Amino acid sequence: ARNGDGTVMVSCRELSGHKEAVVSLDCVKDRSSLNGNLLASSSEDKTARLWDVRTERSVRWLSDPSLSSDSMGHVRLHPREPVVILAHGDELLVYDLRQSASILLKAPSHKVSLGGMSETGTRQQVAVSSTDDEDDVPFTVNDFIFNPADLNTVVCPTDCGHVLVVDWKKPEVVTRWTNGHKNICQCVAGRVWSSDGLAGGESDRAIVEILSGGMDSQVCRWDPRSKKFRGKLQMGKLLSEYGGGGMDEALNAGKMVNPPFVMDLEVTEIGDAILFGLGNGAIGMMRYQGDRLEASPCFIGETHTSAVAALAIVPSTERQEAEAEGGSAEILPNPFSLSVFSAGCDQELILWRDEASINAALAAQAEATAEERKDSSSSASSSSAVSSSEVTGQASASADADAQGHPAEAADGETGGKSAPGTKKKSGKQKRAPPRSLRVARKVSLPEKPNCLAVWGNEKLCLGDLSSTIKVLDIRELMMMESDGPRGK
Repeated sequence: ARNGDGTVMVSCRELSGHKEAVVSLDCVKDRSSLNGNLLASSSEDKTARLWDVRTERSVRWLSDPSLSSDSMGHVRLHPREPVVILAHGDELLVYDLRQSASILLKAPSHKVSLGGMSETGTRQQVAVSSTDDEDDVPFTVNDFIFNPADLNTVVCPTDCGHVLVVDWKKPEVVTRWTNGHKNICQCVAGRVWSSDGLAGGESDRAIVEILSGGMDSQVCRWDPRSKKFRGKLQMGKLLSEYGGGGMDEALNAGKMVNPPFVMDLEVTEIGDAILFGLGNGAIGMMRYQGDRLEASPCFIGETHTSAVAALAIVPSTERQEAEAEGGSAEILPNPFSLSVFSAGCDQELILWRDEASINAALAAQAEATAEERKDSSSSASSSSAVSSSEVTGQASASADADAQGHPAEAADGETGGKSAPGTKKKSGKQKRAPPRSLRVARKVSLPEKPNCLAVWGNEKLCLGDLSSTIKVLDIRELMMMESDGPRGK
C-alpha cells in the first residue's frame, strides 16, 4: 500500500509475549535440525521465549525471578541438540528442553556464587567470571556462539576484552584468549570453509576460524584448534587507507563521527567473506581466498548515520539432486547471491544485495536449462543430427543472459561457458569468485531503535527493538521491491 507521502508500507507481523525490550534473537541455520523451526528470544523482562516460526506462536517460556533485567544477554539455540543457552551477566544458563514437557520452565530460586559452579536440575550455571584481573573486572558475556570446531563448547567475548572458550557440559573454561583486545569485546562470529563447500566445522577437511570484534575498533582472528592468535584488523587504519562508509564526508561537513567500534560481525555461509558493522555507521566487507584474508576491504557507501546495531545474512541455498544412488536431495550453498540486512541506531533497516552475483546466477540458470534441453534432444535424435531444440535452448540462454546485462558464458568464468564434450554441468558445486561489493536495495524506517536481528531461512526476518514485541517481515517481499522506488516503513 502506498501512502500520500510516497512511502510504501511494508507488511509486518508482531509476536507478543515479552513485557520489556527484546535483547536478543536467534535461529539456527539448518532448518532440518531439531531446532530448525524455532526462534529464541531474550528480554529485559527477565525471561526467554521459544517461538514456532511457522505458526509465529510462543511454545516455551523460560522464567526465573532471580534474574536481573540489566544483566539479560544473548540467547542461543544449539545447532543439533534440544538445548538453549542464555547469557546472564557473567553466567551462562543452560536449559535442556528434554527434561520437561511443560511450557513454563522455571529455574531453581536459589542463587549460585560467581566464583563457583553448580548443577541443579535442568539448569547449569557456568561461572566465567574471574578475580585474576588487576581491576577485578567481571567477565560479563556480551555475545557468544557455539564453537563450530566443537559444539560442546561456546565462545564468549567479555567486558574485560578476553575471549573465553567454555565447555558448557562439564562445565569449565577450556581456553582464554587474553592477548587480542584492549577494551570491551563486543561480538563474535565463526567461519567454516572447505574447498568443496560441504564439510562441517568438526571435519578435518574444513578450515575453522573465530573472529571477535571490540570497542577497541579491532577484529581479532583466532584458531580454535591450535588455540593460537592469528592476527588482527584495525578498523580505523583500514578506513583511513581505503575510505568509504561516509566517514570522510561527515568529517568534511564538520559532523561528529563515532569511532569505528566493531558492533557486529557476520560470515557468509560458505565462509568466503566477513562483514562488520561499525560504530560510525559504516559497513565493511573483506573476502577470503581459501585460508587467506585479502588485504583490501570494501567499505560500503550510503550507510547508517549512527552506529550499526546488528547484521544478518540471508541464506542463499539451492536444492540439488545428489548424484548418489537413490536420488536423495541435499542443500548446497548458492555462491552467486549475497543479501544482507543491517539495522542501525538511526532506526533504519537496510537491505544490501550483490546484484552482479544475482545476474550471474540468472545467466547460469538459463545456461543450465539450455544444457538440459540439449541433453534431452540429443537422446531423442541421432548423434549426427543437430537438434532444433538445442539451437532454440542456446538462443534462449543468450537472450535471458543478455536481458540481465551479462553474456551467457560470463557465468562460467575461465571456462568461457563451454563444457567438455559429454560433460554434464554441476551448477550447484561450481566455485564462483566471492562477491566484490554490495549496494542498497531497500531502506525501511523503523518505529523503534533496533537491538537485534535473526533470519529464518530466506523467508522471514525477525527484529527485536526497545518495544516488547518482535517484528516479523517477509524477506521475499522486501527483495521484490524495486531498489530505486520509494522508501518503506
